[in-house]
Amino acid sequence: MGAADRLVEAVCAAPGHSLAAPLRGWCASSRPFLAFAQANTTKLRRKVREAAGLEAQADVWAELAVAAWLLRSGSGTLTYEPLKAGEDAGQILRCPCRMEASCMSRWPGSAAVAAST
Repeated sequence: MGAADRLVEAVCAAPGHSLAAPLRGWCASSRPFLAFAQANTTKLRRKVREAAGLEAQADVWAELAVAAWLLRSGSGTLTYEPLKAGEDAGQILRCPCRMEASCMSRWPGSAAVAAST
């Protein structure tokens, strides 16, 4: 059993969990993501356990997909915001980078993207 499989087993209670396959894929394809997930196994396990409904699972999937995307170059770091006394568990991902966002309606081919969602 490889590192990605061990991590998925630790985070997802059941091998058929909806997040198991994408998590395994991100871990297997990116050493930086695997290191991030290993460093945050307890937090990820809690997030997956508490994501009871489809919407909550989609939120966790989106958070991890963004983390995988940000880490794919291997040139940066990504951390969860540290937990402060009296606060809910840190939900904010922090990375030292600049990003720009554009309205999807202005992207070339945005009609095809909108039609597929």
